[in-house]
Amino acid sequence: MKIRIRFTRFTLNALLVALFLVSVYIAIITYSYKEVIRGILGLVVMYILFFYAKVSDLDVASIDTLLANPKKGKLFVLALVVPLISYWATRQIVEMVVFFVKR
Repeated sequence: MKIRIRFTRFTLNALLVALFLVSVYIAIITYSYKEVIRGILGLVVMYILFFYAKVSDLDVASIDTLLANPKKGKLFVLALVVPLISYWATRQIVEMVVFFVKR
């Protein structure tokens, strides 16, 4: 039984190393298509922003709720930073779409 567990562990490790090497190879090949890479990064950033908003429970329903919240500063910083990052990510996605349309 121990041999089977070791073999499975070795196989999973080998698969992870192989996937890492394939991803590095793909990254080297696709690096010349900077618009596509930036678009994909924009999509990932937007996904992370939506995931963070869902998980962080930053539901501010009204000004009264905001005033009662002891972490007001955090919400104001997020109100400044999140739209900025969202715009940058959306701009990258639009540039990727324009790149594909031009071709």
